[in-house]
Amino acid sequence: MSTAFQEGSLLMSVNFVLAPDGPYNGSVVSVQGRDPFAVPVRELSVVGGTGHFRMARGYVLWKTYGVNITNGEAILELDVYLWKTCAVNGTGGDNAVSGGAAISEIDVNIATKMVEFDRKNRIVSRRG
Repeated sequence: MSTAFQEGSLLMSVNFVLAPDGPYNGSVVSVQGRDPFAVPVRELSVVGGTGHFRMARGYVLWKTYGVNITNGEAILELDVYLWKTCAVNGTGGDNAVSGGAAISEIDVNIATKMVEFDRKNRIVSRRG
């Protein structure tokens, strides 16, 4: 039996909703992937988004700094790296280019702070 089948893991499907009063105006980044939680740094996929992050692609480096087994609370650090495809031939507003596809890296730091959640997914504390 391979190690992949013996280690514990979770299937993660997470939508990060950015503040509606910030520069990304309630846009969402969608992340999915296998989270082998015993591994110090895991990589999950950015599979899309809405608003400013529509059609975004990329990855997340997911680190766990602590877990309280009794109440299920965890302290996580997520480093998000994403890219957004630009529209072609002037159909995409501010991100449009003419005459071919382009990919532009979005300079956004949405999750480098450590955030602690409780079992009801409420934010308990923030660090960083």
